[in-house]
Amino acid sequence: VALPVEAIVDDDGFWHDARIVATVERQIARGRVRIIAQQQVLDIRNALYYLQGEPGVDRSRVGVWGTGMSGGHVVVVAATDSRIKAAVAQTPIIGGKDVTRKASAPTGALLKAELQRARTGQSTKNGGLTSSDLESGLALAEYHPFWYVEQIPKTTAVLFVIAENDSRTKNETGAIEASKLLKGPTNVVRLPGVTQTQINGGAAFESAAKVAADWFLKHL
Repeated sequence: VALPVEAIVDDDGFWHDARIVATVERQIARGRVRIIAQQQVLDIRNALYYLQGEPGVDRSRVGVWGTGMSGGHVVVVAATDSRIKAAVAQTPIIGGKDVTRKASAPTGALLKAELQRARTGQSTKNGGLTSSDLESGLALAEYHPFWYVEQIPKTTAVLFVIAENDSRTKNETGAIEASKLLKGPTNVVRLPGVTQTQINGGAAFESAAKVAADWFLKHL
């Protein structure tokens, strides 16, 4: 990240780490507008290829773990990559259970914006949103991890770790329902009294991490 010198050097010419970190964080936060779930799934699979080439890695014992939206990615990867032997989806966002399975295509202003983005690569405005925002929105609208659940082979063990007070996703129509459809080893562990945010840190995360580690030790 290119940083303006005046942002990280004081009047006496000394560098300040805190200023560097703050500047980098601001720039990253401002630039993160392109979130393509399908590309993130591909990134995970590419990471597996990389790890399998590392010395000391047992290629026959590969597992994946994800939380939140990445918990949904875990479901997709487990269904589409036969290398996965065990998976842990923590507070997964698994959309698509009640979505009709049919082809879709953008229309109206969204179609116009997508054509502009694809043909010129330029960010255009549409109702206050950039074309990157619209592209991300379209990709998310077409991304339904629940559709992949039944494709997960019986040789893949899948654990769902859910937060009792999760307000970002519905456990009953997500992780719990998905677990019922799996053909192989599966389980749902519910952490009582915590939210999806709380499960990502502190004591709740330590509990979730232990459950995940035990699952991998058992099934890898």
